[in-house]
Order: sequence, then C-alpha cells, then structure tokens
Amino acid sequence: MPVEFKLQNTENFSDSTRLAMMYDCTDRRISKTLPTNPTTATSLEMVKVTHYTGIGTEIREEFHSGSRERVSVVVNMPQRLGRNKVADASQPAGDNASRTFEWYLKNHLGSTMLVYGTVSSTDPNTADIGETKAAYDYRAFGEMVTLSQPSDKVTENFTGKELDDETKLSNHGARLLDPMLGVWISVDPKRFFPSPYLYMGNGYNPIRFADLNGEKPGDLFNTPDEAAKDWAVYVNGDSKRMNREAGTYILVNDDGKYHTLKSPLWAGEDGFKIFDLNNIARREEMFDKVVGVAHTHGAEDSKYDSENFSDILNDDGSREGDIPLSQENGIPIYLMTPSDNFMKYDPSTDEITYPGE
Repeated sequence: MPVEFKLQNTENFSDSTRLAMMYDCTDRRISKTLPTNPTTATSLEMVKVTHYTGIGTEIREEFHSGSRERVSVVVNMPQRLGRNKVADASQPAGDNASRTFEWYLKNHLGSTMLVYGTVSSTDPNTADIGETKAAYDYRAFGEMVTLSQPSDKVTENFTGKELDDETKLSNHGARLLDPMLGVWISVDPKRFFPSPYLYMGNGYNPIRFADLNGEKPGDLFNTPDEAAKDWAVYVNGDSKRMNREAGTYILVNDDGKYHTLKSPLWAGEDGFKIFDLNNIARREEMFDKVVGVAHTHGAEDSKYDSENFSDILNDDGSREGDIPLSQENGIPIYLMTPSDNFMKYDPSTDEITYPGE
C-alpha cells in the first residue's frame, strides 16, 4: 500500500519534493523514497531510499545529482536494545571500522532518551571507551526535543517509532502521528475515542499510555508484575469508592512487552467472572496472549477477608476463589487490597509474594 506526500512549487505548482512510503498488508513500512526537484534539474532526482527488512535491519541509499553515493546498513539488536554501528555496505565486512555498538536507554513508554556507544577505534586502549551518541527528550504527545544530534539517524524515537525527518510525522504503522499537535493525520476506523483523530483521550494519559500501532492505546512494561501493579494502582481508588471488584488480564506482546486490557472489567455483587474477561480478551483479539490476571477487592468489608486472596472450601469439597482460579488456569493472579497492599500468587510455586517490596 503506497502513501505519498508532495511539496509543490508555489510559482508553477509543480512537484518540488515527493516522499513515497510503501507498507505491507500488516501496516509495516517496507520502504521510504525521497526524490526532489532541485533548481538545476528539469525532473525529480532521487535523494535517498530506505528499505526496511522486517527483521531489524535497514538498508539506506543516499544519492547525489541522481547517482548513488553511499549505501549503509543498520543492524538492530534483538528486543530493540540498540544497534550495531552503521556500516558502509560498499566495503567488505572486514574493511569497516572495528565492531562497535550503540545501546538505547528508554523510558517507560519505550521512547529512546539516550544513545550510548563504544568509540570506533582499532587502538585497544580506546576501543572500549564509551560516549554519548545522541540524547532526546519528549513533550507529552511525542514532540521530540533533540539535545544531542546523532551522526547517523536513530530510527527508534517516541514510543520506539520512527520520526520522519521529511514530514516531522511519527510512523506508528496503521497511522501517522503529528506529535506537535497530538493528533493522527487520518481517522481511526474503530472510533476508539469520540474524535477519530485524537492520539489520547477519555482518561488515557499520554504520559502513561502508548499507542504502538495507531489502533489503540495501552501500557507497556518489561515484566508482568510491573504491568499488573500499574493497572492496580490506577483502578484501586475507583474500586474502593464504588466498592466493586475490578479485573483485567496481563498480556504479552510479540516483542516481549507486557500490558493489560484497554479497560477494566467492573464486577457485580458476586465478584468478577473469568468468562467475562475471556470475552473481552477475545473481542480485543488478545486471548492467546494472556499470561496473568489482576484484580481488586473494592472497599474494606467485614464480611470478607479483603486483605488476602480468597480460597473458599465448599460443603461438597469443591473450592472457589482467587487461588483455585489461578490454579485451574495455570496463570499467576495479582491482588491489590483496600489497604493498597499488592500481592501475587503463582500456581507454579504455590507461593504468595509481594512484588516491588
């Protein structure tokens, strides 16, 4: 699927610059092409082309006066931890500078804040010395402030997505984000928010939530414990005020990051039911990504032991409650109590722990 931007000459309305981008059927960008029309030329001349392989590698072609001047290769590390030093593809691997790496320091949203790398040198006394390659900061809706300019473009910016230098738009796959205004440049076909252009709204805070593919927002964390605790802290105040249990699933992404369902399940008087969570997970097409369940107990109630996981033995010998549910489904269960204690039961070890303490 092609997407094209045009910058026209105001005098004769001819195209002075074009930016053409190609996407595959999964909304993944596969190429970006920039031709321009310099004043000395009679037609558009190629400036640069970037190819995205989909396996963490980029091939960057740069042109001068229509002729290819440089081809470089960017090999990214697994799990977006950093990249190998950008290499000249026209040279044999052994002729490139000594092997160096650049690591990304990211914030809780996955935005690259600092790029730190080893010095490119064949001198063993300096080869292992590190230095800052680039530094960034971001405003709430993703506008990037460059504190230190890298020598080679860093692809992973706000929430780990590429900021196109040519348009100043952030590529999220399904849609492009204008981070200065905090809006998408195309509508949301699912109408997640009242306005189909909003990046965040309806209580979704851009400092806490990220929309990674242009389709819906959600938190991302390195561990399921972090995702469960963040969700519990966020909903426990409302849970106590309404004296209602709330529940959610902990889900894992393909990149190994964890998040929760986009909205909590608010339970009735008899507590939340696992089949209700299953229905939500299926509706959001995330049922096969479930790795845990988290819930709250509402307000303090003398009729219940609200400060602990429930485990009820019925007259017929059957059991019901939090711990049997966890054991039956083979996934950990998390609880935040009315006194804001956060705990975890893991059926694989049959132990209760207190993550974060």
